[in-house]
Amino acid sequence: MSEKTKLRICVIASSGGHLAQLLSLRESWRDYSAYYVSTSKSGAKKILDDYGQYYTVTDSGRNYIFKSLCTAFQCFKILLKEKTDVIISGGSAPGCLMSIIGKVFFRKRVIWLDSIANIKKMSLSGRIARHFTDICICQWEEVARKYKNVQYLGTVI
Repeated sequence: MSEKTKLRICVIASSGGHLAQLLSLRESWRDYSAYYVSTSKSGAKKILDDYGQYYTVTDSGRNYIFKSLCTAFQCFKILLKEKTDVIISGGSAPGCLMSIIGKVFFRKRVIWLDSIANIKKMSLSGRIARHFTDICICQWEEVARKYKNVQYLGTVI
């Protein structure tokens, strides 16, 4: 694939388990141009050294409205700067916000992979983001059956 036609992929997840799960799939986008977004400043050096370009956004959640607005603004700025084609999110509030902003304002393709830790129901972020995704994947078949527009493709991670 030539540089002109190479997809630009935004890989976003909160630090910790969400990010670790997504990074375990990095071979899937190895041939594409990817950049990473997470909430960990301390993890930035490792990601920069090992995986490429990295942005840090404010960690936020439903109980932190101001922080969530900051995160949304940061996500918007990143999408303005980057020539993103696809957003792949592994979860939590920043991933949800990036997915919504990417779909609504920039008409980007969005793939959501809900955490394997959610064995009874999808995460709150996943339940919200699924309405803005092109592909929404849940890793538990019985959980996926509970929601419209959610696919079970087997255990991904």
